[in-house]
Amino acid sequence: MLQDNQKDQLEKLLTRLVDSYDGYQQCSEKAEQNRHNALFTEFGATRRKFANDVREIMNKHGIEVDDDGSFLAKAHRFYTDVKFKLDHDDEELLESIAYREGVLLAEYKDTIKEFSSDESVLTILQKQYREIQNNYELIQAKEEAA
Repeated sequence: MLQDNQKDQLEKLLTRLVDSYDGYQQCSEKAEQNRHNALFTEFGATRRKFANDVREIMNKHGIEVDDDGSFLAKAHRFYTDVKFKLDHDDEELLESIAYREGVLLAEYKDTIKEFSSDESVLTILQKQYREIQNNYELIQAKEEAA
């Protein structure tokens, strides 16, 4: 059975992942360059998979996830400022995404700390963290090159 702080942390992480997925979907639709469109689509698909993995962890531990109602209603809109930047150029999108990826990585660090003694959950979270870290570094490199 999970402790309340572990449950809360998983819920926060899932919220961030769902928002990240939504944000990447919107960015892929608005990107000026096809290479960015493909990248955003790929990152969105990865976030969707990661969100599903976190849902599985939650379900395995008896936490019911209500994606249709209150859960999505309380989503913070992780990419709120990206929506504003959708009317601007890809460089601004990349800058905003790099910032938000940093926020997501911090959320992962907090979640990983909560599950330091649960090897099965920890393995999944660490793998996801590494992939997001690699994506973050790629976005930063693209931002610097733009």
